[in-house]
Amino acid sequence: MSKHVDPATDKTAFTCPHCGAYTTQVWYDVRANEKERDAPHPVFSSPDEDWDRHVRNLVKNHAQIEQAQAEEIVANWKRHAAGAIEVQSAGDSRWTAPVVNCHLSKCWHCDKIAVWVHRRLVDPAVKQGALPNEDMPAEIARDFEEARSILNLSPRGAAALLRLCVEKLCAHLGAAGKSIDDKIAHLVSKGLDERVKDALDVVRVIGNNAVHDGKLDVRDNDPDLASRLLDLVNEIVEEMISKPNRLTALKGKIPQGAKDAIARRDAKAKGAAPNSTQTGPSSP
Repeated sequence: MSKHVDPATDKTAFTCPHCGAYTTQVWYDVRANEKERDAPHPVFSSPDEDWDRHVRNLVKNHAQIEQAQAEEIVANWKRHAAGAIEVQSAGDSRWTAPVVNCHLSKCWHCDKIAVWVHRRLVDPAVKQGALPNEDMPAEIARDFEEARSILNLSPRGAAALLRLCVEKLCAHLGAAGKSIDDKIAHLVSKGLDERVKDALDVVRVIGNNAVHDGKLDVRDNDPDLASRLLDLVNEIVEEMISKPNRLTALKGKIPQGAKDAIARRDAKAKGAAPNSTQTGPSSP
């Protein structure tokens, strides 16, 4: 499986949001030319058949253009008309006005462009962060995927959705109680692992702060915080669902005779428990 690294402005290699390849990215600053007075607003081509024929006829009428060049021109026009973003030759306008907090990255593998505003990827709009654990219940996985889809646009919203995932996960595990805090406490009373409890509380507290006023304003954090919450929810599912499922599957492979022997051993051990302190030599 290809290495996955979330796209970010502080990296020169990450998983391309277009083709999914982990590869080098070429970064571009953005500069702007003011529109002329006779063309005060952007004009976009429409990829309809009439325009297609028009472009092909223009190319055909230029005798100096080879057929291969003609096909390339038409292909370029189709991409632009469909809305593709490309970096063209700077020509004589290299030193135009810089655009602050807007950058482009181009994938070394597929040559497609991604658009960034400040530190956020705005095009293409893709889900980010870890995929849901394959053992995550479907209803919870839907909320998890929604959190991934808004990770860049709203880390605060993603954190709130992941808190909801934790609340539903507690209910799935049989926790009782009115609030999510009560549910976690109920799981603790049943012997919940301390690390899982901590993970549940981290997602709960940060998710609460995302919705209500608190000391931690998720809006002031970059998407990396919400991305780490995705990882935590996956780890909770791994500990509470995936590992028990794998153990149950392996126990099912034990021969019945061995299972009966284990049951007799355990029954004997429970019966001997009150006298267990007498099994060793007497203290002097």
